[in-house]
Amino acid sequence: RDRERDVTRDLRKEVQQLQMRQARERNADALDDDATFGRGKARVAEEQQKKPSHMLDLDSLAFPRGSHYMANQKCQLPAGSFRVQKKGYEEVHVKPFKAPDINPEDLIQISKLPSWCSEAFPGATKLNTVQSKVYPIAFGEYQENMLICAPTGSGKTNCAMLCILNVMSQFRLKDGSFDL
Repeated sequence: RDRERDVTRDLRKEVQQLQMRQARERNADALDDDATFGRGKARVAEEQQKKPSHMLDLDSLAFPRGSHYMANQKCQLPAGSFRVQKKGYEEVHVKPFKAPDINPEDLIQISKLPSWCSEAFPGATKLNTVQSKVYPIAFGEYQENMLICAPTGSGKTNCAMLCILNVMSQFRLKDGSFDL
């Protein structure tokens, strides 16, 4: 690995020297051509600005353990979870999460929304569990940002729609139009 790094460094130096030599030759030609107009120095300065001042060594920025780097050495798994070490990877088995019991009366009916909002949820009669839980914040009087972390397919997009409708309601006029 050290030998590879040395060869790469030497190659970069040679390329840089060749580029500098070619630039000097071009500049000399440009000075001869533009000497009467006084633009030779400006071209030299312009070409020097275009060259990178240094090369970035990406190998020095890489983590020593590559993709196996884990900053958090303490990882607490839920009870009943276990790890299995395999060649080149590790399996982590986590027991499935038992969904909480939900009272159907706790779900927000779409009819509770203003009539102009119900069109945003075609075919739905009520919000799901996640959407009903965030409803007071997403569609209520709140004007703050909100962060939702939930599994795929849990209804985060409709939560975002509730937030959009909340903002739209702030610009809705009495005649039903919007003051944009």
